Amino acid sequence: MVRSPAARNAAGHRSRYSDGPPAAADDRLARTPGGSAGEPIHDLDFDANGATIRQLLGQRSGIPDYYPALVDSLSTDRLHVWTPAEMLELVTADRAPAGEAFDYTDTNYLLLGLVIEQVRGQPVADVLRDGVLSG
Repeated sequence: MVRSPAARNAAGHRSRYSDGPPAAADDRLARTPGGSAGEPIHDLDFDANGATIRQLLGQRSGIPDYYPALVDSLSTDRLHVWTPAEMLELVTADRAPAGEAFDYTDTNYLLLGLVIEQVRGQPVADVLRDGVLSG
């Protein structure tokens, strides 16, 4: 594959995660923060615990869930619309070693959505609507 020296993502911003024309979804996933699905995530304003895309997808990141704290907050403010940053603020600092044990957390999917947004340069809802869900 010939790589463009000034690769740009879908929003037209220069990006080290986009190196040419759109490819298959799994090929694009391989161009995630860290360079591949098996390298640690970086460039997110969050302690990703050294977890890889593969570990997030497999629920083995070692990152705790934000959901219990969110439920507690919902009991006092049911109308609040939560941003991803606010949800990530609810995640405790406790971390298990990445890759060791399965532990389902919504935090993993939230982080995967942020990675998709960073790579594609558009909201994850638009990526899904225009790609995966467009049939």
